Amino acid sequence: MFGGGPLVPRGRLRDVAVLLAGDAAGLANPVTGAGIAAAVHSGRLAGQACASGRFEQYEEELEDVYRAALDRALARRRELLRSKLEKAALRRGWIAYPEYWQ
Repeated sequence: MFGGGPLVPRGRLRDVAVLLAGDAAGLANPVTGAGIAAAVHSGRLAGQACASGRFEQYEEELEDVYRAALDRALARRRELLRSKLEKAALRRGWIAYPEYWQ
């Protein structure tokens, strides 16, 4: 219904481990669309996980670093869509305003 938010970032394609990073892992901010820093960081973590064979650790790291912020942004996006874009809801839905962080 609303879309956005993190996805399961690891799986298998036959016998090959597959890791998702950046937008493919659902790391783009659901309100702003920002995601370059998350893409670069998650790509680096994915490379390290592949080199070490620690695929579970990759998923845990993404969860620790991104889950709270993405859950907050997704909640704000849902609020914006329900609000018919009232001014107070817009301020709660954009990271530049203090209301977003409350």
